[in-house]
Amino acid sequence: MDAHAEAIAALKAAAEMAWSLRWDMSWDMNHDNVVDLADLWLLTAWFFFAPGDAILLLAMIYATPAALLAGIDPLALSGVLSGIVSAIVWLVMLGFFARRA
Repeated sequence: MDAHAEAIAALKAAAEMAWSLRWDMSWDMNHDNVVDLADLWLLTAWFFFAPGDAILLLAMIYATPAALLAGIDPLALSGVLSGIVSAIVWLVMLGFFARRA
């Protein structure tokens, strides 16, 4: 197996692991055994970044060579790129539902 194929396999495996970790939600988001305002902030961020993280993870799993070429890896989750994608998705959804109201 050449280096490129190994990189693709490694990214796909990392993305599949990140997928299972990303969708593990609990009320105690920081796992300090207390549900408080810090958990509310983390839960809000979890919901906000969900669309961007889902799109990035799907790209890493099903379009692995393109994600590798674009430099997308699990470290991009809940980051700037995910935030931009999430903001676009939320704004489109907001516009869609505003027109229907």
